[in-house]
Amino acid sequence: ESTPELKDQCIFDIMQGVSINIFIKKKDKDASSLAQVFYKDIYGSRKLKLNFLAENKLSTVDFQEIVPSAPLYIFRPHDNLLQEVYESGFKIDKLMINCVQGFKTDRDNLAIQYSKEDIENIAFDMLNTTLSDNDFQSKYKVKDNRDWSLSEARQRIRNKKNWNDCIVKIQYRPFDVRWTLFDKILVTYPRPLIEQNFILHPNIALGIGKSGNVIGDSEWSLVSISDIAMDINVIPRGGIYLFPLYIYDGMLQYANFTPDIVKKIESITELFMQDCHDTERSENGFLPIDLIDYIYAVLYSPSYRDTYNDFLQSDFPIIPYPNSADYFFSIAEKGKELRELHLMKTIKQQDIITQYPVYDANNDNIVLSRKFVENDNDTGRVYINETQYFDNVPKDVWEMFISGYQVADKWLKDRLNKKLTNEEIIHYQKMIVAIKRTIEIQEDIDNIIRL
Repeated sequence: ESTPELKDQCIFDIMQGVSINIFIKKKDKDASSLAQVFYKDIYGSRKLKLNFLAENKLSTVDFQEIVPSAPLYIFRPHDNLLQEVYESGFKIDKLMINCVQGFKTDRDNLAIQYSKEDIENIAFDMLNTTLSDNDFQSKYKVKDNRDWSLSEARQRIRNKKNWNDCIVKIQYRPFDVRWTLFDKILVTYPRPLIEQNFILHPNIALGIGKSGNVIGDSEWSLVSISDIAMDINVIPRGGIYLFPLYIYDGMLQYANFTPDIVKKIESITELFMQDCHDTERSENGFLPIDLIDYIYAVLYSPSYRDTYNDFLQSDFPIIPYPNSADYFFSIAEKGKELRELHLMKTIKQQDIITQYPVYDANNDNIVLSRKFVENDNDTGRVYINETQYFDNVPKDVWEMFISGYQVADKWLKDRLNKKLTNEEIIHYQKMIVAIKRTIEIQEDIDNIIRL
């Protein structure tokens, strides 16, 4: 929540906001009587707030009575009519009932690496019978825990004939693709749904956070997309939930959509959803990926995020039904652009808008800082050490939050003390292009969307 005052202080000398809650337990235990909830906001200086508390008692405070209602029971004033409009859409976990949290390793420093070669070297060390468990633990700074044992993991890889087939790319953070050995050899919680539907088969997934309140005042941004398995912390604090487009069951493949919701979309738009094996859209039809693109675009709309901010704080989002075929496809087309950008499918080296001009043999591309120094034209330099920087980075790109992270900063933060390769330098610059274009597409979506 953002305060309306320029100067709003906490009554205690801490950064966190403070609420004072007074609960009254009555002797009357009549279950038919409903509790009453009263609310009061006090903004301003610490002195003003302390004076208010000193000068008032419960009977003199002009409380506002609120009536919390299902499903969220929000304990602050909100627009009930707006809530009804919001809830008239379809909930993402009702449309896509097969979902799971992202995988979790419990030892990222060992299980997640920047290159395939690094993972292979770890695997070879696990297979090396001359390297003791103690020496391995010392080398890689890992310990056993309740759910993982080094000795058991080493025995598992020795018994697994095709362990190298499990070495795959994974989505570690937004725009940050790395490598792991996707097996309980290294991954504590690989999640069967992820193994079956991403490691063994091609797929794409919406990644969505359930608790918007974990990111504080920042605009809700807890959505991602990937065609590879996603780490739980692609979205911070609360984790990401993966909603795969396709479910594979033996020889069968089907779209992960609830029939009743699809039928309602078909009825409104007078379209029909095509088979998941179709690659071309037919007349009066739409592909399963079109529905993913529609949802993705809606969740990137600043108007949607602002209008329904209260309702995005403690549950999965609800998506408004499209009101016509033309509207559905116009929104879905913007979602497709976002999807291809975020999967880094459409950005070429000639699209890069930034520069990396300074070679310094002393620093040699090592990330020692992440400092944005503003220029005079709404751009700036992102310094990675004292002398080296990315130039002409748009300020709004540097400040942009995606999946709960300030991504242009986060990507560098995760590489502190690391020497950037030429490929990583180019990747970062392509990432800047993707974020810049995302901001532009968000404006396009807001020019189309109807809430």
